Amino acid sequence: MRHVLFILNNPEQDAAAGQRRALISGLRERGWTVTAAVLCGNAAAVPGEWSAPPVDLHGHSPDDPLALVRLWRHCRRERPGVIHLWETPGPLLRRLSPYLGAKVVCDSSAGPPLFAAVPLPMRQVEEAAVRAAVGLPPSARFVLCAPPLTTAARCAVWAMNILNCVHDNLHLIVTGDGPERARLEQFTSSIRASDHVRFVGRPWPAAALLAAADILWLPTCTNRVPDIAMQALALGRPVVAAAHSTTSSTLIRDGEMGLTAAPDDPPAWARQTQRLLAGVGLAERLGAAGPTHARRFSREAMVEACEKWYGAAFAQRRRAA
Repeated sequence: MRHVLFILNNPEQDAAAGQRRALISGLRERGWTVTAAVLCGNAAAVPGEWSAPPVDLHGHSPDDPLALVRLWRHCRRERPGVIHLWETPGPLLRRLSPYLGAKVVCDSSAGPPLFAAVPLPMRQVEEAAVRAAVGLPPSARFVLCAPPLTTAARCAVWAMNILNCVHDNLHLIVTGDGPERARLEQFTSSIRASDHVRFVGRPWPAAALLAAADILWLPTCTNRVPDIAMQALALGRPVVAAAHSTTSSTLIRDGEMGLTAAPDDPPAWARQTQRLLAGVGLAERLGAAGPTHARRFSREAMVEACEKWYGAAFAQRRRAA
């Protein structure tokens, strides 16, 4: 009964991997057996204190029919009590999930927000070294656009193009890799914004760049709070997040811990960022509130909320039966 199977898609691109690791270790400390099955992506690259090595289902997409058949066989063999769909499931997986043999299936996209503070990088980062590594002059200011890389980053590039009409020394650093990166680089070149936009993938982690950034942008709407949002609060960096995302509704309350803007409105992103750059004391006030706010979200509280969610799902299933 106390066996939970996490189903993951492209785990190497999971922007909340640090919080997932914290949740796994907390569940195991409370007596849960925690395993994972990876529909697509590299199972060997999945970090975490799993009870057994993650199972690679060798899928080409989250809804790969052959991978879903392998998942069904794996679940029938292992009989987990809970299946936790960590990412939003595809249509085929959503239809298949009731037949996987678990007592309950918990879909993160429909469950409570699960997030907690994550450790900051232990290595001290020299701001001048960061700027030199990404090709910026020592005096340059920059906004960090955090992963995951989606089409929403195009809005960020447009917004920086608007801001450069006022701030010639301001740059945008876009972090992360993925299928959208090449298209975003081509778009940046097409609007002649390459002088002020840099794309940085591995080996630079986003958290290391955050230590030298002036502002963090989170333009992508996801059902999860990225690790870097928690780290930005802990470092006292002001944040502009997509409105109506999990981050803006549960963590970055507009005007209290950061600012929000519609994810498809470049002028709104430019306007909110200009408020931080030019507003007297606004960036400092928002940044100062971050560290205290971040400390409220402990790993223990996240694990307890997750267990209550599993328990409520069990109770709902019993009532339905």
